[in-house]
Amino acid sequence: MITPILSADTTAEIAANLSKNIAADSVLCSDGSWAYVATAKQKNCDHKRLINNKVRVIDKIYHIQTVNGAIAHFKSWVNGQMKGVATKYLSHYLAWFKESNAKLDNLQILKAAYGGQQYYGT
Repeated sequence: MITPILSADTTAEIAANLSKNIAADSVLCSDGSWAYVATAKQKNCDHKRLINNKVRVIDKIYHIQTVNGAIAHFKSWVNGQMKGVATKYLSHYLAWFKESNAKLDNLQILKAAYGGQQYYGT
């Protein structure tokens, strides 16, 4: 899970906040937004556009329900454990959620928290 919160769904916002997390020749799965198309071309990625109610499964492995499941998991954590969050601090909660689900040891958590190597879990 990636922590930046996009202020808008634009190519510029995606490039500024997400491009460093997208490796060349990887598979980029996105919703129907055209803003990801330019990023995928720039990164030389295989782009899978999963459009709810139109294209729900691609190649029998890329499925919109995977994304919906991740969102539902985060929402249940926010509403269950946190009892809701302030939008102003959403990126902090995303980072907390990411780290709490990454199954890292204490040293890895400290390195990630204090600017060391970033860990994204398994």
